Amino acid sequence: MFESVYTKVISMSNRKRRKRLVNNNNTSAATVVHVKPLTKGQENYIRAIAENTVVLCSGPAGTGKSAVGTMLGCQYLVEGKVKKIVIARPIVSASVKTLGALPGGVREKVDPYLIPLFEQMNKFFGPSVVRDYISRGMIEIVPLELMRGRTFDDTFIVVDESQNCTFEQLMMALTRIGKNSKCVLNGDLEQTDLGWKDDINGFLDCIDLLKNTPDISIVKMTDNDIVRSPIVKSIIRALRNRDDLYKEDK
Repeated sequence: MFESVYTKVISMSNRKRRKRLVNNNNTSAATVVHVKPLTKGQENYIRAIAENTVVLCSGPAGTGKSAVGTMLGCQYLVEGKVKKIVIARPIVSASVKTLGALPGGVREKVDPYLIPLFEQMNKFFGPSVVRDYISRGMIEIVPLELMRGRTFDDTFIVVDESQNCTFEQLMMALTRIGKNSKCVLNGDLEQTDLGWKDDINGFLDCIDLLKNTPDISIVKMTDNDIVRSPIVKSIIRALRNRDDLYKEDK
C-alpha cells in the first residue's frame, strides 16, 4: 500500500543507503524514510500517534489500520525514538481456533496469524533486516496470552485485530506500557470472529471508556479511507445491507 508513496520520496540510491543504515542500526541519518498518509483518516491516525501515548483506531477493512500502525513502529525504531517493536494479536481465526490448535512451539503457532504485519515490516526493512531484528530482540512477537507480567519500556506496541480481544486482554495489554512507549490498538468492529454483539465487544468498551482520557486518542476510519481497492469499498457498502435484506424476506 505504501510502496508507491516511498517511491515518491526516496530515490533508488537512498533506498540502498536506508538498507545500509538499518543494517548498521545507525538511526541518526535514517530519517529519510517517512510513512505518508494516503487519506484524511490516515493523516489523523498518524498525527494521533505522534501526539499521544495510546491510540485506538477502528475502521473498515482496507483503510490501512494495521499497515500504518506497523510501519510507524518501524519508522520510530529507525529514528531511535524507541528501542524495540512489540507485535501482539489475538490467536483467533474465522474458525475460532485456539493457540493449541496449530503444531509447534509458540512462535510456530503465532506466525501464521501475523503474516499481514510481517508483510508490512518486510516492505519497510526488507526480510533479512526483519529476521535480524527479531533475532536481536528489536522486534518481538508477544502473544496476548503470554503478555501478563511484562513491562515494555522504549517500545512501540501494536495490538492488531483488537476487535477479537476480550476486555480483559485489552486491559492487560494497555497496562504493559512502560516509560517512553507508545501503544496502538486497531480493529474493525464489523469483523469480529468471536460472534460478539456490540454491547459486549471488548474493543468497543475500551473505546467508550477511554475516549475522554488524557494522552489517549480515538481514531475512527470510514469508507472514504479505504485504499486497498475500489472493489473493497463497494463490497463493504453492499454487504452492510445484509440485515435489511433478511428483514425484507420476513
